[in-house]
Amino acid sequence: MAKEKQKKPFFRTFLGNLIIVIILCIALYWMFFGSLSIITRHGETSTVPDLKGMKLDSALQILEKQGFDYKIDSTYDKGFGLNEIMDQQPEAGYKAKSGRIIFLTVNKANPPLIEMPNLVSLSLRSADILLKKSSLSIGDTIFIYDIAEGTILEQRFKGQVIPPGTRIPEGSAIDITVSKGLSDETINIPDLIGMKFKEAIQTLEEKELRFSIVYNGKITDSATALVYSQYPEGRNEYGEPLRVYKGDHIEVRVSPGSDYREATVYPKAQNQ
Repeated sequence: MAKEKQKKPFFRTFLGNLIIVIILCIALYWMFFGSLSIITRHGETSTVPDLKGMKLDSALQILEKQGFDYKIDSTYDKGFGLNEIMDQQPEAGYKAKSGRIIFLTVNKANPPLIEMPNLVSLSLRSADILLKKSSLSIGDTIFIYDIAEGTILEQRFKGQVIPPGTRIPEGSAIDITVSKGLSDETINIPDLIGMKFKEAIQTLEEKELRFSIVYNGKITDSATALVYSQYPEGRNEYGEPLRVYKGDHIEVRVSPGSDYREATVYPKAQNQ
C-alpha cells in the first residue's frame, strides 16, 4: 500500500512564504519611518525666538541651538547699532518646524555713500525736505546778515565747505549758514592790522561781519600768521573810527610772519 504524501507545514508553502514576506515588509516599513521621525524630529515645532535688537553672533547661536536655518540681509539705519538685528521673519512667537529658514535683517557696518545735494539759495524748509529725501539731516544752523533773507548761503560737512555731488555717508548731518536779511545796526570797523590770524577771525565773527582772506605767501602755521592789511580800514585819515552795517564784508590780508607793516593802501571807507 502506497504511503500517503506528507503534508508540508503552512509556513513552508508558497502562500505561507508570501504572507511572511508581506508581514516583514510592513514591519520594516513602520520601523524605518518610525525611526526617521525620531531622527528628524518630524512633526515637532519650536517657538521662533525674539531676535530684534540682538547682536548677530548671539542671534545665530540661538537659532542653531533650536535647529533653525537662517538667511541674512543687510541695510543701514543710524538708529541701530553695528550688526544689530533690525527685523526678522517669521516674527517672534511663531510656531515653526525644525529646519525652518528665519530671515534676518541686520544693520550694516558702514553706511552707503550718497551724493551731497546743492542747498545753496534754497529756503531752510526746502533744504530740510531735500536733505531728508537724501537720507541726510540738518546739523548746526548759523544765521548771518545777508541780502537774501531766509536762504541757504553755505553748506558744510565736518567743518569743511562741501560741494554738491561729493559722496558722503548716508545719515550725515550737514551744517548750514542761513541769511537773516540785512541789518540796520552799524558798528565800528575793528582794527585788525597786527592781529594774529585766528584772533582777527574771531573778532570778525563776534562783530557779525562777513570776510574773505587773501594770503600773502604760503601760510605754514596759522598760529604765527598776522594780518597786515584790511579793507575797509578801521579809521579814516583823521583817526576817526569808520562804521559799517553788521553783515558787511571785510577783506583781510594775511602774511606768514611779522611783515604786516607793509600794508597795501586801499581807498578809505566812507563814514556811515
